[in-house]
Amino acid sequence: MKEFSLLPTLICSFALALIVIIYSGRDTCKINVIMEDGQIFKAKRITEYDFGVMDIRKCSGERIQIPTQTVKKIKFIK
Repeated sequence: MKEFSLLPTLICSFALALIVIIYSGRDTCKINVIMEDGQIFKAKRITEYDFGVMDIRKCSGERIQIPTQTVKKIKFIK
């Protein structure tokens, strides 16, 4: 009977571990931002708004807001 109660515990543990692994790599620095003036920096997350502004979270934790037209290219690193 103990084997039957152990099975749901193992399934729940496996599911929880899988969720943690999937979401742990979510905020890594996988984005290169190339500006019009040649400046390049890495970012964790970019949010682009309709009114022409980008909210960029840098790898250092700094958060900047810049006009969309000043960004030349956004590269996603695999």
